[in-house]
Order: sequence, then structure tokens, then C-alpha cells
Amino acid sequence: MRLLYIICLLILTCTTPLAGVSEKLNVVINSDSFNKELTQAQIRNIFLGTPLLKGVKPVQLEQGHPVRKAFNAKVIGMTESRISAYWAQMRFSGTRQPPFEAKSIDEVLKLLQQDQKIIAYIPENTPLPEGTIILVSL
Repeated sequence: MRLLYIICLLILTCTTPLAGVSEKLNVVINSDSFNKELTQAQIRNIFLGTPLLKGVKPVQLEQGHPVRKAFNAKVIGMTESRISAYWAQMRFSGTRQPPFEAKSIDEVLKLLQQDQKIIAYIPENTPLPEGTIILVSL
């Protein structure tokens, strides 16, 4: 009985962090004139501060948000603590600034409507504001 309990506990422990990773995401921008296709590596670089597209401003959700966890796992490929360490190093060296952090999906949608240079990620089933296009589905 105890062995069965330990096995169940191990299975739950190993699969729980992956629950948010299966969530499907869209990377979006609010610009009808934007016609570039981006790879997952390019999106990763944009959200890690590499200026690949002139004037594009990445927006991410705040730490701990399940959609952010899914995006980090699928695209960035680092844990939250590793990403925080990366940004601390970038700020210290003065080379890059982290993306703006939105508190919610609704705030991301409002920012998308206000600025055509915003690039963000949202859950796949989120209704898109007018003029917003999907760059990549993940």
C-alpha cells in the first residue's frame, strides 16, 4: 500500500508542472501591415531582448501566470528562476531590458489595441481585438 502511495505521489509530482505546458498559445501583433513570418527561435530572441524587428515591443504576463509558464516552457526553454537570473545579468550589463509585464490577458489585449508595435502571447481561444494578427500558433 505504501509503495502504491509513493508511486502515485511521484506520478503527480512529475506531471503537475507539465499541465500548463499543453496549453495552446498564439503569438500576436496588432498590425495589418506586418507580413513577416517568424520562427519560434526568432520569437524567443524577441522576448529575450534581441532587437530583431525595429520598434517591436514584447509584452509578457507577470511571473507566476500559467500562460507565462506555458510560453516559457514552449518558447523560451528556461525556468522562471533562470529567466530572472538572465534579466538580472542583462540589466546589470546595461545591454537589454526585459519585456513589459502585463497583469492579465485583458491588459495584454488593451495594450495590443493601443500600440501597433506590441507583440504578445495569449491563449489560443482568446478573442482577438480588431486588427490583431496571429504570427505563430504554438
